[in-house]
Amino acid sequence: MSRKRLDPSRYTARLARLGDARDIVAVQRAAVEKAWRGIIDDFEAFLAEKFDPDSQFEKYKERINDTARILVVVEAEGEIVGFGGARPHGAEEQPAGFEYQGNAFYLLPTHEGIGASLVLAEGILKALQARGVKSVCGWCLAGNRGARNFYERRGGALVEGAIAPPEYDAAPHVAYGWHF
Repeated sequence: MSRKRLDPSRYTARLARLGDARDIVAVQRAAVEKAWRGIIDDFEAFLAEKFDPDSQFEKYKERINDTARILVVVEAEGEIVGFGGARPHGAEEQPAGFEYQGNAFYLLPTHEGIGASLVLAEGILKALQARGVKSVCGWCLAGNRGARNFYERRGGALVEGAIAPPEYDAAPHVAYGWHF
């Protein structure tokens, strides 16, 4: 089995534009199918209910236009291969003590482990820092050890005792936090 070669130099990150919404939805669907299949009971019904392409398209158009949020895409040779974003973290939300909450981090499976995630994470961090943000948290599937390892290698600290919001009830989640 050949090993993928890490090459972040082939990727670039930028803020999402309205015309990116369809590509963002396609990336999300491919990533969710890989990461969540086998974890969620009746996955096809879950996918149809939670990730309907038309409703996701409208959601991401709104998120791109929402100036309180950030949404970053990562590209390879002009093609969107991943995206991630963050929004202001409410004072009453779990885990406490963070200014922003990451609410998306998706890559096409063919671009995992070869540098796209590094460039995407750096792009999100730079966009947050440009706004003066000093802390961010995010939720991760508890069973997605690859993603958890990625966050931990990038300084994410597991937030013990954090209770995931109801929209994550389909599968156990854990929270990670960063202060910078």
